[in-house]
Amino acid sequence: MRIYVKYAGNIGGLERVMESIVISLLNIRDKLGIEYEVYCSKLLKEDSMNNPLCDREVIMRESEFRRLYNRFWDYADFYYHYTKFKDLFKDSDIVISHGFLPYKKRQFHVVLDGRDWDWFRRNYQSFAGKCFGYPMFKYRLEYYKRAELIRVFNPSTVEYYYKHFNPSNIVVIPNGVDTEKLLKYSSKKKKYDFAFVGRFSSEKNPEFVINALKDTPYTGVMIGAKEDKDLGNIQILKFRSWDETMKIAGRAKVGIIPSLQESFSLASLEFLGLGLIVLKSDTWKNPLDNYMIEFKCCDRNDFMKKFTNVIDNYKDFKDMIIKGQKIVQEKYDVWKNNRKFIIEILKRKGVLN
Repeated sequence: MRIYVKYAGNIGGLERVMESIVISLLNIRDKLGIEYEVYCSKLLKEDSMNNPLCDREVIMRESEFRRLYNRFWDYADFYYHYTKFKDLFKDSDIVISHGFLPYKKRQFHVVLDGRDWDWFRRNYQSFAGKCFGYPMFKYRLEYYKRAELIRVFNPSTVEYYYKHFNPSNIVVIPNGVDTEKLLKYSSKKKKYDFAFVGRFSSEKNPEFVINALKDTPYTGVMIGAKEDKDLGNIQILKFRSWDETMKIAGRAKVGIIPSLQESFSLASLEFLGLGLIVLKSDTWKNPLDNYMIEFKCCDRNDFMKKFTNVIDNYKDFKDMIIKGQKIVQEKYDVWKNNRKFIIEILKRKGVLN
């Protein structure tokens, strides 16, 4: 049996999620003695080393991926899976993707998602995006209807999935992080007032943080840019390895997530697990909202009011920090959640009883 995993790698949170799925598949195979091969397409940053992970893999560097993907969005997925990744994908028995793939009837299709796509099109996409992306929006609906299993990351959006797809094919298993490592990288010696971790894209909204906090007395680090840059009180960095990124972010007091839209923010789990106070925009929801502080998007005055209150009264938020770390430790361990998910796949495929 062959299992194909789409887009493992280190470009962003999505690719890290898929990489964790691959690692979990390999661990479960070894522990349970089940015979299957794991193939994967890998998306890697330009200067990162490739550590072979799957039984067979094809690598694509970020520049090649972005060149087509930025222009043609979801259409690029089809192109790549009929060309570069064809030999990995076409004969696989189980295909696991964040999003969709070309549909093959004999394959067992597994989807990971958490976004309310109706909300996304209504409130986030531009008119041009709605028009150009409409065929793939409709295809996504049809693909998800045919999928044998949909893992929904975010309980806050599960009603969208129950409304459009077969509820018996839906499992709600949250995103997760390496909780042991986050505790290790949590630091009591703070170097920065704030941290941002994420792609420097319009959806992640890093410019809001820069415009709000540049040339203020507050020091910060922002990780996820195309190049390193010094803005005085703000240090802009390219993506590092996950471990190095968490070591740096763990030395901040506040984690800022100004995103316009999220399916389930990995950064929220990472920041809480590191023991940071998290400020998030109010345009997206997840089950951890009670452990974070919302600000009105994209209102600089509201943001600064809440940010300065945290910095000025940092010691008063100790209880919030403890509760945030505890909930991540208890419910959002990536390896426990992935194991539950993969066992569900193998049971539904008939490999396990």
